Amino acid sequence: MLRRLSISNLAIIESAQISFTPGLNVLSGETGAGKSIIVDALGLALGARADTGLVRAGADSALVTAEFEGQQIESLSRRVGGSRSVARIDGEPVTVQELADAARALAAIHAQHANQVLATPGAHLAALDRLLPGPAVTALAEYRAAFQERAALLAERDRLQASERERARRQDMLTFQVKDIDSLALQPDETDRLHAERERLRHAQQIAEGIGLAASLLEDDEINVGDLLARALRSLESAARYDPSLGPLHRDLQGAAEAARAVARELQAAGALEADPRRLEAIESRLDAIEKVQRKYGATITEVLEYRDRAAAELAGLESSSERLADLEARRARLETVCDQLAAQLTDARAEAASTLEQGVARTLRDLAMAKAVFTVRLGPRTGQLGPGGRDEVEFWLAANPGEPAQPLDRVASGGELSRVMLAIAGVADPGTPTLVFDEIDSGIGGEAARAVGDRLRRVSRGRQVLVVTHLPQIAAFAENHLHVTKLTERGRTVVEVHRLEGEPRVEELARMLGGTRTDVALKHARELLGTSRP
Repeated sequence: MLRRLSISNLAIIESAQISFTPGLNVLSGETGAGKSIIVDALGLALGARADTGLVRAGADSALVTAEFEGQQIESLSRRVGGSRSVARIDGEPVTVQELADAARALAAIHAQHANQVLATPGAHLAALDRLLPGPAVTALAEYRAAFQERAALLAERDRLQASERERARRQDMLTFQVKDIDSLALQPDETDRLHAERERLRHAQQIAEGIGLAASLLEDDEINVGDLLARALRSLESAARYDPSLGPLHRDLQGAAEAARAVARELQAAGALEADPRRLEAIESRLDAIEKVQRKYGATITEVLEYRDRAAAELAGLESSSERLADLEARRARLETVCDQLAAQLTDARAEAASTLEQGVARTLRDLAMAKAVFTVRLGPRTGQLGPGGRDEVEFWLAANPGEPAQPLDRVASGGELSRVMLAIAGVADPGTPTLVFDEIDSGIGGEAARAVGDRLRRVSRGRQVLVVTHLPQIAAFAENHLHVTKLTERGRTVVEVHRLEGEPRVEELARMLGGTRTDVALKHARELLGTSRP
């Protein structure tokens, strides 16, 4: 419910903190005291269109904050003035549309110029659905689940179909790229091996000459390293017989001699390397081909192969899109059948609910001084395809007076008539919001009709919160929370104050509302009203 409304610099209200309670809350006061401004302020907090002309003279901006209790959202606020409007939900900045969307679950204002929650056909369907019996409620939940799944399938199908031409182009490109890379049968370390082999082939003659000279120095010349090492080894062996400490040196030299002989043998085998122009040409061609794919797909062979794997994976996905389209279409057709069947059940159930609503509203309007009014629920098929609620469109129509043509509820001229119709609907179909606000509901009525309106307001307020702006004591007497709005002049400026009335001050306010003066007769009548209005 709405716990507190804080208003700063809005119209004639400089600052106000207004507390509300569960049940029926009534705002009364002299004409022009600022009662409707309070409703306008709440409307701003709920996302209504802002009029910068409402900012109090001399102030830069107006600020309204609505605090709620027992709801997921704790506060809605709106600052208007200057070049833009600033909206917040629980202190976090949001767009005005986001503010209005969130507010729909918290409160509804019913007044001629206020944001009309039930005065739009989309809301009419939701109001009618609150009268559906249990099986139809289950059917509606199943329909919504199937409809959402169907919508998701249609969106995916449309994306696939819209991109079919682009998909074909992408598929051709990826096919070429995968074949381009696969044709080379690349190996991860191939480039290093090819560069090394190319260097050997390019310098085959220098390598052969170096190997030959090294081999001859080791073994082939008359005096070679091998012979010198053998002579040194024999000399050291002879010396080591007399000096055992030379043994390690003898062993080291022996190892060096054996290593020299092994190197000499390997050099003899390596000396067979010859220049191979054809192989060199093949290597150059291979490296050139690798460099070309690296320029296109990656700086290294590893990167090229990784690109190839990604392209192949994407290609596989694209090639399966045709199968995906067929699967989506089959699932859509099944869901279409389910939705059609459930929508037909809902249409039948809504026709019965529409009759129930018409009869209930008609009975209530007779008690609300609108006995001649004709309220009808127009139920018909939607234009075009299935909608979120089925195949039905619902619109509430009203002929307020005999001889007048019926017209959609959002075109009803009288704010009082509209508020009373909304009150009647709320009494038959759960309005779906914890807080209801009615302004001008007492327009054009009095006496027993006013008492009937007050009684109906109290009934509707059971289990929820109702806020009413009224001039009639017959309505105000039913309130659990009576708020009095007064307009004063302080330091040459108009200010508005709001006080809760209890006890004798409330009796005096009801007396004023009865006749404008607080006579003994008026006070007695006021006490009688309070006594007869208690539950």
